[in-house]
Amino acid sequence: MVNPHATIYYDITEAPRTCLERVTQVIPKIPSAIEPHPHTMKFGEFMSHARLFGRVKTSVWLKKGFSRVNEKTLSDLIHVGKLEKKVLDRNIDALHEDEFRKLYSALQNIKLMSPSTGSVLAVGEDGLALSIRRMGDIDFFSVLTRKPTICDFKPIQVEVAIARLREKNSELQDSSVQVLRFANRVPLQFDKAACAIVKGITSINWRTYGLKQPKDALPLGPYIVAVSVVSPFIKFKNASKETIDASEELVEEMRRALIQAGQRLSRYIKREHKADELEERVAHIEQFGPILIETLGRILHVPESRKTKASEGLAKILDKDTKGIVKDLKEADARLTTYIEEKKQRLAGFFAAIDSEEAAAQTAVDAADRLATEPTKLTEIDHGKAITSDETDSKKRRRGHSTRQGALRANAGRFGKSKKTNS
Repeated sequence: MVNPHATIYYDITEAPRTCLERVTQVIPKIPSAIEPHPHTMKFGEFMSHARLFGRVKTSVWLKKGFSRVNEKTLSDLIHVGKLEKKVLDRNIDALHEDEFRKLYSALQNIKLMSPSTGSVLAVGEDGLALSIRRMGDIDFFSVLTRKPTICDFKPIQVEVAIARLREKNSELQDSSVQVLRFANRVPLQFDKAACAIVKGITSINWRTYGLKQPKDALPLGPYIVAVSVVSPFIKFKNASKETIDASEELVEEMRRALIQAGQRLSRYIKREHKADELEERVAHIEQFGPILIETLGRILHVPESRKTKASEGLAKILDKDTKGIVKDLKEADARLTTYIEEKKQRLAGFFAAIDSEEAAAQTAVDAADRLATEPTKLTEIDHGKAITSDETDSKKRRRGHSTRQGALRANAGRFGKSKKTNS
């Protein structure tokens, strides 16, 4: 799921070997080491980090020792953070603790760019979209990669994929959604209830997006909800590293990612509901309308012309009744079309891979069709005539029968000649 570039083999005893082919040829690059972000440090870590640089100016230390700090940041420290300029001009080994505390507070109060994505190895929306297809027969999916942000003084990036399975039996409809949890591309399998990912999923009202959900529980239905958390420092709840600590900031970031993915999913579900409602209403009209008119006509003994007018009037009334649903369906179609176009632009790599797969499959089908339509010449010769695949089975049998008879006669003559010579 989170390693679309890898081909994975499962070779387990007493079970056939299973292979999951890679879905992308893009190999992820190993993240390069970057300097820490000022908003990811506590005060004690901030002071310890300063001691590593020795006798340098504070302004030089801030630019070299941290990421996302430049000349504009130093100007903001003076004008927005109300920091004295002399603090930046002094050497860091000459600063007192009070001056360090003022510098630290000023850095926390000014706005900085988000941490660099180079420190995290995100899967990406294209990779998630290609990987989700390996989970089964998918009807519809929604993927989202959030921008990196600061949670608990650490850079965090959250990725979400929600997919609906095409199979919709009663057992899947009444069971909880399948939750897949990942931390830095590693699956988490145990202690699911206490994990921050599950708490983020259960905190959302999924009924708003067209899913069934008991109170304070996971939603129901044939859905797969995958959440991946990427960070250089993930805070786990225990030493086994199977449960992500559910801090408020991290759960809120997951909520936002899941809400955005749920909104995209709801466009498709609401369009389906509108189409089903319209189809059901039209089916009732077509089924019971003629019966109603015929029964009333028989009771009132009206002529056929009156029945025809009644049918036309009933059609007008029912057309007005369904007009609102038709309008809602058109609006839902327009919203879904807009979303699909935006999705094609956002997931250009995914749709390019799908097009190449379809082109390869079509080429294989065309080649198979050509082989099936072209006659295949065989090397079997009978009395100077070639047997082709176009001949009927009966003709082949007759020709084969004559061939066997000719061979028997030739052998009989050869054996008889040999016998005569010996005598």
